[in-house]
Amino acid sequence: MQHNTVFIGYHFALSETDPWKDLMIAELAEIGFDMFEDHANGFTAWGLESEVRTDNVHLIISRYNAKTQISYTTERQIQQNWNEEWEKHFSPVEIPGFLYIKAPFHPDKEGFEHIITIYPKMAFGTGHHSTTYGMCMLMRAMDFKGKNVLDMGCGTGILGILALKSGAAHATGIDIDEWAVANTMENSLLNHVDLPVYQGDANSISGTFDIVLANIQRNVLLADIPKYVHHMNMGGSLLVSGFYDSDFDEIHRVCLAHDLRLNNRFQLNNWLSLHYTYKKEE
Repeated sequence: MQHNTVFIGYHFALSETDPWKDLMIAELAEIGFDMFEDHANGFTAWGLESEVRTDNVHLIISRYNAKTQISYTTERQIQQNWNEEWEKHFSPVEIPGFLYIKAPFHPDKEGFEHIITIYPKMAFGTGHHSTTYGMCMLMRAMDFKGKNVLDMGCGTGILGILALKSGAAHATGIDIDEWAVANTMENSLLNHVDLPVYQGDANSISGTFDIVLANIQRNVLLADIPKYVHHMNMGGSLLVSGFYDSDFDEIHRVCLAHDLRLNNRFQLNNWLSLHYTYKKEE
């Protein structure tokens, strides 16, 4: 991308944040926004100005105004100012005793099994969102030693990096967004791991994997779970997130139809993360 690429940000303040903040974020992610900053009384949504469908933004606001009073301001940023903006707002993420996620401008911190350094930029997956946090919590309970892992929709590459730091023999990232591919490459170097990454969708998967990590939007998961299973070794694990607890029945139905058995689950702020094992009935 050129340095004159323009991003637009909407700074939202909500009179009641739960559960409306997460619901709004999910809808805004479908109309061109791909980075969100959490605030005490709301959030900021950022996206490429050329891709954000602003008419739909106003429809979403009008729909949720009946449930929570919403005020907002907008801001335009050019690409070269993005890191400065992140330095103002990005705070470390902690999973006590297990994982500390920080930016390069934060110092390391003792008392964690793993420390991951992330250049957040525009890619999704800093650990702040409930789905990324939930995936990391599920991964904490798993054995990655010697495993071959696919990080599908890798975003910043944080899940693939965590898998490698947890002992995985190999990990591969795939994302449809060129920003995410570049960011994952950058973050793998920052964390001294070998995480090859490719731009594409589920049709780009090749080979077989012991563990597939997919923190992606609900409709994509419903369409692509069969493709993930096609590339999984028997007895392997599929971790999925990116959807609400109300979507469980539909996700679970597709998983059961493809010989996936629910092994573990984690829920935070109405967002679900699920761990399935690929096992056919005897």
